[in-house]
Amino acid sequence: MFYPPSLYGKTGGRHQIDAQVSYYQVGQCKERMGVTGPDNTNRLVERACKGDPAAFGRLADEHYRTVYDVAFSAVGNWSGAEDIAQETFLLAWSQKGSLQNASAFPAWLRRIAGNLSKNWIRSSDYRRRLAKHYAAVTRPETDPKST
Repeated sequence: MFYPPSLYGKTGGRHQIDAQVSYYQVGQCKERMGVTGPDNTNRLVERACKGDPAAFGRLADEHYRTVYDVAFSAVGNWSGAEDIAQETFLLAWSQKGSLQNASAFPAWLRRIAGNLSKNWIRSSDYRRRLAKHYAAVTRPETDPKST
């Protein structure tokens, strides 16, 4: 369907409207959950560091996409990225006492995800799968007419 630019702004199109609505809806959901702004995030981090699983669950929901993106950019497949993201939050929960500054929580999660991604790439399983993939890709096809 065509959306004329005169009705929807300079760039026009349905996607601009959808992006604005989505951003507004996300903001409303975060307000209802009490997770808006850096002050609330810092309070959630402090509560999570004291052992509150509900606060850590909210933080995990809020930061999952960032952690997943870090993992996916390193390993290049969605399955591995999901595994790394899950392992990142498990490790973060078990090491929550080592976080010294609540405002550093997002960077701390990204660092954990990056290190786990490196470990995943270094693993023998990954090297084995990569070798198998390249062997299949570079294997010359035989021409049935030439034999």
